[in-house]
Amino acid sequence: MNDGLRGYEWLPKTQYSGKGLVNYSGKNFRSFYRMEYFNERVQRYDSVVRENYNPSTQTSNPTATDAEFTSQRIFNHFNITGKFLQAITYDISASYQQQKRDVEQYNFRINTREKFDVDSQEYESRKGIYSRGTFNDFFQSEKVGLQLGYELSNIKGYSSPLAGTFSGNSIDRRLEAYDAFATAEIELGQRFSFRPGTRAMFSSQFKTQMAHSLSAKYAFDNGYQLRAVLGTSPRNPNFDELFTYFVDVNHDVRGNTNLSPERGISSFLHLKKNFFPEDMSWRLSSKISAWYLNVDDRIELTIVNPSPLAFQYNNIDVYRNWGASFTNKLVHGNLQFDLGLSFSGESKVLNSEESFNDDYLYALQVSSNIGYQIPKINTMVSFFFKYNGPEYQFILDTNQDDPSFIRSKRDGYGWMDGSIRKTFMDNKLHLTLGARNLLDITRINTSTVSSGGVHSSPNNGLLLGYGRSFFVKLLYNLNI
Repeated sequence: MNDGLRGYEWLPKTQYSGKGLVNYSGKNFRSFYRMEYFNERVQRYDSVVRENYNPSTQTSNPTATDAEFTSQRIFNHFNITGKFLQAITYDISASYQQQKRDVEQYNFRINTREKFDVDSQEYESRKGIYSRGTFNDFFQSEKVGLQLGYELSNIKGYSSPLAGTFSGNSIDRRLEAYDAFATAEIELGQRFSFRPGTRAMFSSQFKTQMAHSLSAKYAFDNGYQLRAVLGTSPRNPNFDELFTYFVDVNHDVRGNTNLSPERGISSFLHLKKNFFPEDMSWRLSSKISAWYLNVDDRIELTIVNPSPLAFQYNNIDVYRNWGASFTNKLVHGNLQFDLGLSFSGESKVLNSEESFNDDYLYALQVSSNIGYQIPKINTMVSFFFKYNGPEYQFILDTNQDDPSFIRSKRDGYGWMDGSIRKTFMDNKLHLTLGARNLLDITRINTSTVSSGGVHSSPNNGLLLGYGRSFFVKLLYNLNI
């Protein structure tokens, strides 16, 4: 039996969205409110149809079990900036976001198009409150500055038994985080300044952690600027890392409620220079950076099943990374060119490995972007290329009596996109033609790494993309 739609599993039914923005400005005060709303209904038709044949009348009354999903997203953002006590400036933002999906399950008589045995319930939802505020200019001095601030978030998630394999029970999760921070900037002359800072991190799931940092800046005569940063780098797991459950026919990504907070130290050194300060047709900005990171219990997405591919967040016992980078941005007339090069060594250790080592994997990263504006025909041509060097990743080896994580090496790969954008009607209409994954990357080879350096290929590699694709984008700016 077929009612003309059977054979399609998912069909969109209705979709609508809206955005709004209100601004207000006064003396020493400015505020805005932004709202976004999205609503979508999707019909899921069961591919199995029950014929319900009646031999006595030699007729059929086909039925199927269908479902309708209604998704709703609401975003509210409010911001105020200004001054109080004639000097202290403040910047406070607050937002409320809600994503909710309801499901209506029912049986459907196809001939009469009648619903019966209707059951409606909430399928899954997430609600979040976020706010951040900063307060500056406590001192009437150009040599000393102080900033106080806070950051808070409260996220609540819900999943019904229909949304996953939860042993027939619904799941309610909540994560609260409250941070308070302070930074000061002290100038010692026109060339040298330093900035100490501290942050207290409170969480409903983890013990309180403290982060401290100290940065210093020195300006040379010839336009060079040197900056150094040293600090501790603790981090608590976020809501997605703890509670994600994204499983369907194409994806399997899961959180881990047993995650521990990250703890570590970091150091950076930057040397920056702007060239051609008096030549308006040429602008070149270059920066050399060097860094060292040492993190215990680093949170990473690990592979817990190579085929079908499944991921889960887990702690890496020791993570070390050091390297250097060279970035450049060149602008000349209608041409803009960006080039970044970095070389780094990365070490990852899981103490649970039967025999682990902490050797470094060295890799080169290259990113570049070139764009050229053709004013006569209002057209912009741009290309993006990035080469990602090899890196370590942990895979759960299930071929043992006692499954455990083993370290694997993923080969490097390059990725290239390109687009042509043309404007019409005094820049009101934008037409973009583009291509993604021009190098047609699909799978990346991986190999297991033993303590003796022996490599073997455990599978056909990780699926990275589905090949080359093309797109057309049409945008019209409606000014009302």
